[in-house]
Amino acid sequence: MRNFIHVFLLISAIIFSTNAQSAFLDTTFGNNGFAIDSSGSGDFLVGRSKMLVQPDQKILVRYFQKASFGGLAGEIFLTRFLKDGTPDFAFGDNGSVVINNNQSYTDDLGQLILLADGKIITSFATFSNNTLQSVILKFDNNGQPEPTFGTNGRVEIIETLPPNGIGHSPTLYDILPATNGKLILFYQSYSGNYQDFGLREINANGSLPTGSDVVWTETDQWDESAYIVGIQPDNRILVGGAVVNHDAGSSTYDMLLARFDPSGYTNEEFGNQGYIRKDISGDDDRLHDFIILPNGKILGVGAANNFNVFLARFNPDGSSDTSFGNNGQRIFQDIINNNNIKMSGLMPDNRFVVKGVAVGGKSFLIRFKENGDVDSTFNGGQKIKVPFMPSDTNLWVQDLVVLPDHRILVCGANSGSDKNLVISRLLPATNATAWYHDMDMDNYGNSNDAVYSVDQPSGYIAIGGDCNDLIASINPGVPELCNGTDDNCNGLLDEIPTIVCVESSDLSLDTAGTVTLNPESFWIPNSMLPCSDDIVSLSLDTMSFDCSDIGEHTLTLTATSGQGGTSTCLINVQILDKIAPLVECIPELSITIDDTGLYTLTANQLAAGSSDNCGIVTSTINPPQFSTNDIGVQTVYYTVTDASGNSSSCFSVVTVSGISATKNNADDLEGILLTPNPVKDQVSIRIPAHLQQESLNLQLLDAQGRILWQNIGFVATINVTHWPVGHYFLRVEKDGQSRVFTFEKV
Repeated sequence: MRNFIHVFLLISAIIFSTNAQSAFLDTTFGNNGFAIDSSGSGDFLVGRSKMLVQPDQKILVRYFQKASFGGLAGEIFLTRFLKDGTPDFAFGDNGSVVINNNQSYTDDLGQLILLADGKIITSFATFSNNTLQSVILKFDNNGQPEPTFGTNGRVEIIETLPPNGIGHSPTLYDILPATNGKLILFYQSYSGNYQDFGLREINANGSLPTGSDVVWTETDQWDESAYIVGIQPDNRILVGGAVVNHDAGSSTYDMLLARFDPSGYTNEEFGNQGYIRKDISGDDDRLHDFIILPNGKILGVGAANNFNVFLARFNPDGSSDTSFGNNGQRIFQDIINNNNIKMSGLMPDNRFVVKGVAVGGKSFLIRFKENGDVDSTFNGGQKIKVPFMPSDTNLWVQDLVVLPDHRILVCGANSGSDKNLVISRLLPATNATAWYHDMDMDNYGNSNDAVYSVDQPSGYIAIGGDCNDLIASINPGVPELCNGTDDNCNGLLDEIPTIVCVESSDLSLDTAGTVTLNPESFWIPNSMLPCSDDIVSLSLDTMSFDCSDIGEHTLTLTATSGQGGTSTCLINVQILDKIAPLVECIPELSITIDDTGLYTLTANQLAAGSSDNCGIVTSTINPPQFSTNDIGVQTVYYTVTDASGNSSSCFSVVTVSGISATKNNADDLEGILLTPNPVKDQVSIRIPAHLQQESLNLQLLDAQGRILWQNIGFVATINVTHWPVGHYFLRVEKDGQSRVFTFEKV
């Protein structure tokens, strides 16, 4: 029957190729796919470098670096990396912890425990003169010694052991955390023909229970070896490895799986009096690794007949799970040799990855389905070679973890002259991309719940960033609301401030034709409004206007909160020009009507200077024209208007004469004198004696041409004490001729 099974499984293993493709490197990790720790100075990285992924996705690794190829003297390190493969400098001393320097150890198999509270347990041991010194170390989550454990995080156990027989020449092989907080220490002895197992408990604080000692068990009087130790939820201990097959024609090993109570004694309800000895291939069979499934079953992987891999599954009581493979086991030939076979934990879909070393020293990976079939979606069902490092050296894989998103972390040592710890992250396929679980179907997935695959899985989407994948109204594509919730998933709470603006405003240009805006003039502060008391700055999209902007505009006022969030509101503004032009006329002008009988005035004749903040558009003269009917003294008004309809006027006294006049009696008025000028109280009119008896018409006008006072006949003074300060005109007329005097009231 054994040969039949062997042939049957050989046929199912033909799918594997000897020329395996290289693994799919995730170049977003570390430096182009690799993270390297060169803290140590040894020449050879040895043993099972142990790797754990913390709940916060940081990567914790324990490794041992030898000082030389022979012997076990060297350095032990704990080092931690962030999720992306960069060093976690907050851990230990700049990212690493040196556990012990250049001490000779009994063995180093990478004991590393991450407790539920984030504390870290590891150990080492030395053996000399029949004395075993075991050192258990406990660190906090930052890599600092835990003071509540032993002495400053360190517990030393000194044990004197027999010079030969059971328990001689042991090592502390592994540490297991019990659910009651205690730690269970597992020992293995190597003494000539004896290889035995031992267990003991220590308390959570590192102290030894009263009367405690190592309980040694002789599974076989000749030879048994442990390769993997695990603890069940009920605190019973599982040990996997190999035991001598006394029934074979030659000295071969059977697969061994044993179970012990926490007290250290075999659990006789398991298998055959606590042990399972299984001849898988008829040759050497060694169980290298196992995982305890959620249903209590045990799935193991090991080497069969050197170059074959076997899978075996057992029921919780140790009996073979006949629903798996052929009577609970499967063999795959010519895949990898029996050096350091390791399996990952279960993926969410119960697949798992196995790593090993092929002939020639290359590390390879294979992925299996829950039922033990090779997963054809992973490299076509063939083994995949771990990629070369940039220096073209091999990466000797010593541990692996399959992440929940299906990517694979591997750690080990490079094969070059510098033996450093190396971590690499691999994709499940060469063109796999991230797909994010979208439970609330809002087209944004949960970045912490991703799957890397080629094809889009059902319920997953290509866009992540959803911080609450249970509520569709919360995702990066929605606006932030003032509701005590991070609606837009930017890590800030209610960072969008509440702002209220004035609805409209009229803004007048100044004398320079501009208006400068103050953002606070358009904000209506109200500290009673929710999310309105964290506004630290205000800004407008337009800060000034000029004459070219006269009319309606819409402004955007932006408020910024102390968290950096912004909110806007709109204001309707009307840009107005309410400033009238400045205009000045010449006081008087004399014109002569020519033989056409008409005279038309121009602005240049009347204007003494005019200006406006936005420019003068039109000017008018009233009256603009004179005829012979207008001969005499006339008042002419000059008006200028800007683009907004603002206008100003001034006047000039125009003396109109005709070319037919035979006498110009204006000279008769030359002797008239007006003093003082400027004047404060009274202005005196000095009229020559020959004119004092003449009929003179006197008129006093203001700057707008309005007649304020007039008199016919001779007047010597005019009282202007109560008149407003400004410019005034005195017009003297005689026989149709006139003269205008300008004076200033001060």
